[in-house]
Amino acid sequence: MGHRSLLLVDPANREMVEEGVEVISGVERPGGKIADMIQRDCIRHRRTPVSNTFFSAGYPGIDLRLLPAIQEADVVHFHWVLGLVSPPAVSALLAAGKPIVWTLHDQRPFTGGCHFSAGCRKFERACVKCPQILEDTRWLPEANLADEVFLLRSRGIHIVSPSQWLADCAAASAVFKGGPIHVIPYGVETDLFRPMEKATARKDLGLPPDGFHILFGADYGAEKRKGFCELSAALRQCFENAEFAQRLKEGSITLSYFGRASQEIEDLGMPIHAHGHIASDEKMAKIYASASLYLLPSLEDNLPNTLLECLSSGTPVAAFRTGGIPDLVKDQTNGWLVPTGNACALAEAILDASRKPELLVSMAVESRRAIENTHSLAAQAASYAQIYESMRPPHPVANGAYEFMPAFAPAVRRLLPFLVFRSQCERLRNRIRGLPLVGRFV
Repeated sequence: MGHRSLLLVDPANREMVEEGVEVISGVERPGGKIADMIQRDCIRHRRTPVSNTFFSAGYPGIDLRLLPAIQEADVVHFHWVLGLVSPPAVSALLAAGKPIVWTLHDQRPFTGGCHFSAGCRKFERACVKCPQILEDTRWLPEANLADEVFLLRSRGIHIVSPSQWLADCAAASAVFKGGPIHVIPYGVETDLFRPMEKATARKDLGLPPDGFHILFGADYGAEKRKGFCELSAALRQCFENAEFAQRLKEGSITLSYFGRASQEIEDLGMPIHAHGHIASDEKMAKIYASASLYLLPSLEDNLPNTLLECLSSGTPVAAFRTGGIPDLVKDQTNGWLVPTGNACALAEAILDASRKPELLVSMAVESRRAIENTHSLAAQAASYAQIYESMRPPHPVANGAYEFMPAFAPAVRRLLPFLVFRSQCERLRNRIRGLPLVGRFV
């Protein structure tokens, strides 16, 4: 749109460097070793069975005010900034007069540590006795949320959510309640992800050119919220249908997936074509376009990129009615929506789709139309530009104000001696357990 923009990325993402992208360098991250210790010993080793989605302490962070690009910017726009920007860093930037827009890609900016809450709503008040962390570390999520409320609430940050569901969660949260919250869906490259001749796409991928082709996938299918356990149960139920089982045996029904499937999928015993990890957008577009139906069994999700890309490719979706998925999938129009976690209902949707090739053709048209109308990159950029232009110009920071930015915010800082001591004790105990005689008595 003619605006000058620069994307700053973490040094770990050096492969992203291209025109308009700059790797952050020359800035220290105070407290990094302590934060790593807490992440390892107080979080990663103490997860409960409730969820295996990433859970983070939210530290360390760098002082963004030291970066020339930040100093020159009219607006600073955060995306997924874990490990790069901590609550004290955001607070210091606000105190320096920088307008901030923050696009949420999960729930972490307003929780005590979880990136998806697994149905928990404690982020609306206080993250006490977190169900995703063993009870003896319940103070860390509580302290995290307390610091976020102390440093970020009522500070005028413009929050952007790609889905209505995530926007509603943010609006109810203790951190962003009462602040400006906008819903701007992701844009998708409609010229890349587009309908193709299915027979041609399938031939290029080594699939049968005709028939009903089912596709599903995830980067890490063993993540519980991805719903591959429920998907496995749904496919097993489909296989119990005599007609479906016969067509699968004959090859008029085919199954394929991309990414890494869960063990439940591996144990199905059905013929499934594995595309593996896909590094090429062009190949991914061809995989979407080859499918008759895309299965999206997420139990909790924002607005999955796979959803936008497959709809843009003219492929209908069968999914659970959760998160941001209902924003795009309209039941019996461009796909099937069923109650979240109901494997039987998902199986019925798959069987229904397999019997209605004419309906799939009309759904393919509606799928593409849903993306073209509201999810183009141009529409996304125009919505963001409108927010930028509505924000006040930066105000200079008062002399002497915020000369020092603490590595950790008040509530977490009070916990540090206890957390570090316990972490050291944990490592010592593990070492003692390894000794041949002493270990058996510890």
